[in-house]
Amino acid sequence: TQPEGAVCDDENRTLFIGEENNGIWKFDAAADASEIGVLIEDLSNTKLNADIEGLTIYYAANNQGYLIASSQGNNSYALFERTGSNKYLGSFRIVDGVSIDRTTETDGIDVCNLALGSLFPDGVFVAQDDANYNGDSLLPQNFKLVSWAKIAGLFDPPLTTDNSYRSSAH
Repeated sequence: TQPEGAVCDDENRTLFIGEENNGIWKFDAAADASEIGVLIEDLSNTKLNADIEGLTIYYAANNQGYLIASSQGNNSYALFERTGSNKYLGSFRIVDGVSIDRTTETDGIDVCNLALGSLFPDGVFVAQDDANYNGDSLLPQNFKLVSWAKIAGLFDPPLTTDNSYRSSAH
């Protein structure tokens, strides 16, 4: 099937590729590595729902952090451990708020762990939103920004928040 998203964990020399109708693949990105990948998560469960789209890495000190995948078919975002067997940790959604609508059919995502002013002191998660509504009126697509602290607090125990770590690979 078709690859949709890719992200490289430069510190661990690992390339992740989201294959639209299959799952998430992990490859060793070293120059002399095998070309054979490992399927770390497929679509045979409810964690991911085709299409698999954007992928991003949340970096934290001591090789901590997360691989995040956009699961377009169920309008959610799945989190996995960044290293090891890339264990699934859970999923979250961006839902309707007072002044914004939920995200749907997200293609691209990104995350930044660094402090970004008073609105995002613990970093930010960004998601492309395919359909943007104001009541019944369809507006152009847009991007939703969510505080990393808000996402981290959804999990029990809370996800790592490391707003000062700067990856040496960047």
